[in-house]
Amino acid sequence: IAIAMAMIMPVAANAADIGTNFTSTDGLKYRIIAEGEVAVVSNGYDGYRGEFNVPASIEYDDATYAVTTLGDGNDLFGQSTTAVTLSEGLTTINSYAFSMASIKELELPSTLTTIGGTAFFNIKIETLTIPDKVSAIPANCLYACDALYELTLGSGVKSIGRAAFGNCKALAILNMKTTEPPTLDEVAFGTTINDEGETVTVQPTYVTVVVPEGSLEAYQEAWGERGFMAIVDNEEDIPEINPEEETFTVNDYTYKKLGGNEVAMIACTTAGSNITPSPTTLYEGIAYNITTLGGGTDRVFSQATGVTLPEGLVTIKNKAFNNSTIQTVKLP
Repeated sequence: IAIAMAMIMPVAANAADIGTNFTSTDGLKYRIIAEGEVAVVSNGYDGYRGEFNVPASIEYDDATYAVTTLGDGNDLFGQSTTAVTLSEGLTTINSYAFSMASIKELELPSTLTTIGGTAFFNIKIETLTIPDKVSAIPANCLYACDALYELTLGSGVKSIGRAAFGNCKALAILNMKTTEPPTLDEVAFGTTINDEGETVTVQPTYVTVVVPEGSLEAYQEAWGERGFMAIVDNEEDIPEINPEEETFTVNDYTYKKLGGNEVAMIACTTAGSNITPSPTTLYEGIAYNITTLGGGTDRVFSQATGVTLPEGLVTIKNKAFNNSTIQTVKLP
């Protein structure tokens, strides 16, 4: 009997631990997901507030657990999260883990293997590197990361999913580390509505793909007709990008020239419950009238909850308020 009890008791204790939640002194909530492993999970309301360091391991009930997973499929780090540091040993970032987080920098650990869809939805980073062990960039992974300028995909990436880079308005440089072109979904850069009301595929006309030496021909064959600005194997060959020719930014507002002295307001990052954009904007000594809201892509307002639109506005484009945080709108 004594031998039988000694053999059974450890197994029963381990099994009972799976699914246990606990909150550590670091302010994060954890869930035991396997023997010796935990995931950082949602705190159940509005995301974590402030700056956080996700450790490589955590102590609980006289045992040490490796932190291998981030998220449980619910919003984790959100608008109230200002910075997150990740440790080596993390292997999985689940869907919505960083959805709408206010972070501007993020370094992913080399141990990462799996990223969930919409994991980085609408975060404000300007550069990001996907580690070499990640094999797939899933659907909507970086959707609406409208500040992202340069993205590097690791040598293990084999597929890029639907709208993975949708509405990444600032993306200009896509660095590839794999010599074999990944499978690129037909609408990897999303869709939009044209002036005739038709749904059309967004072409990455402002994106330059930088590929490893010796793989230029393979990428040109696989991706050459996808509408990129250029595909090069030398950074010195990246074409000059001068978005000011068509768009410009004044304070928190980004505008697109429409001809003459008319512009469309295509993005606003001001936060507040009743922001009131001016009906005109001054750029390089020229006064422009704001006659249009939106450019056919999602979410002009990414931080505001209420807005009073200016007099003189005559057109609101398709999707101008899609996926926005706006709760109240006053129309001119």
